[in-house]
Order: sequence, then structure tokens, then C-alpha cells
Amino acid sequence: MKDALVLQWLVGIKRGGRENRRKPQRSWAALHRAWWYVGVVLVGGALLRDSGMMWSVVAQYAMRHPYFAVEEIEVRSDGRFTVEQIRAWSGVERGMSLWSIDPAQVEARLRAQPWVRSATVRREFPHRVLITVHTRRPLAIIVRQPFTYVDDTGSYFVPADALEEADLPYVSGLEQLPLDTPEAQRILATVVHLLSLARWWQEPLSEIRWDRHCGYTLFLAERQVAIRLGEQPTPEQFARVRTVLEMWPAPWSAALFDARFAHQVIVRPDIQSLGRAAAQYLTRRPL
Repeated sequence: MKDALVLQWLVGIKRGGRENRRKPQRSWAALHRAWWYVGVVLVGGALLRDSGMMWSVVAQYAMRHPYFAVEEIEVRSDGRFTVEQIRAWSGVERGMSLWSIDPAQVEARLRAQPWVRSATVRREFPHRVLITVHTRRPLAIIVRQPFTYVDDTGSYFVPADALEEADLPYVSGLEQLPLDTPEAQRILATVVHLLSLARWWQEPLSEIRWDRHCGYTLFLAERQVAIRLGEQPTPEQFARVRTVLEMWPAPWSAALFDARFAHQVIVRPDIQSLGRAAAQYLTRRPL
């Protein structure tokens, strides 16, 4: 038993001796790895500390590199304005660095144009820009200074120059009312609704007049007929007026159709141009 203990002790010494002889090698390898980790940390810390400067250098290099130069500018629109016009509004040109183009700034520049309703700009690396523009569709002209349009969303805008084909109905009664007020915005939204309903008549309009006391009055373009609808026009009113228009021959003279009453349209014709019997017949008829 004693001999076994001695043998174990001797083996332990030998093993310990071998481990002691290998310790310097292991320590040197561990020290080498430690210095490598320290170097990584020091370089990383330097990069983090000077990240602004490093990013500036990288950004300048990328912006100047010809690989990122804009080669293609694709414009998608409804065709009201030419591709060249929209490119000029955007300020984006071939040869510019794709990195130097800020989509948000280009979109704001496009929306600053009165005729542009919405715009989106997307960079497609390495050298392509996609511009999508939706322009306004004017429906009527507001009688005021400066020259002002109403588009199909009920918004108003002042163009730099008027359309050549200005064959649009006029909106009167808003000369003294600021257009950015809730009341004016409500009126313009109703005007768009009225223009949509008036298609049932198949009669072009020349004017929509708004009045605080009488509400909305519509004037036909090809007949001397004024149609009074009140403050809250309804589709039922347009249906009743259509029936009266079908009964009212075009050669007859001026008349006022008052559709503000329930289930009827009161017609006030020009008595001097019509016979008295015809005037009495058409003056009041339930529908």
C-alpha cells in the first residue's frame, strides 16, 4: 500500500514536471492571443471614436465614384406634362451621384409645383431613379383673384399659368371667403359632388353659384336655365330636375327651376316669352 502511494507520488511528480515544462509554451500562446484581442479592441475603439470621420471619408469616396452615377431617370405620370418637364421640376440629372439624391427633398420639390398632387421618388442602386407623379385634374374655376382651380379632390390650387382648354364651369360666391377656412373647404367638396351628380342631366354647366341664403344654384351652359338646389343638395333633387329638363324644350326662354321643395320642382319661366297658359301649366307640377 505504501509502495503504491510512493508510486503515485512519483508519477505525480513526473506529470507535474511535464506540465511545468509545457507551461512556458502555453503561456506564450495565451499571451499572443491576448495581445491579438487587445489589438482588435483598440482598433475597434479607434473606429468607434472616429466613426464620424471614417463615415465621412467613405461617403465622399462613394459619392465621387462613377459606379454610382445616375444613368437612368424613369418618370411615371398621367401624361398631362412631359417627362422633360417633370425631370426639370425634380432637379435630378444624369451623371449625379445616386448617394447625393435625397428622395424626400426631391418629392418636396415636385409637390411645390401647383399642378402636382402627389410624388414619390425611389433610388434603385447602382444608377437608377424612379419618379412617380400624380397631377391634379381641374374640374372648375373659382371666380376670384388670382386665377384658381378646383380639382377632383375638392382642393384648390393657383397655377403659374392657366390651361389653354379652360372650358370649365365657374364657381362664384367665394370672392370674399378665404379658401383655407373649413367653410370654404366644405363648399368646394360639395361643388365636386354636384359636378358628379350633374352628369345625370347630360347638360354642361356654365356656373355653380353659392349663397349663404339660397345655397347652391346651377346654371346650364346651353340653355338659359338656372336650377336652385338649396344648402344640402341630394341625388333625389337631381332626378326630379332631370324629369323637368326632359319636359322643357330647348327653344323656350330663360327659367328658374326651384328644387328645394319635397317631391316637386317649381318652374318660374319668363312669362313674356311663353304663352300664359303654358306658363301656368309648367309653373307648379308635383313629381
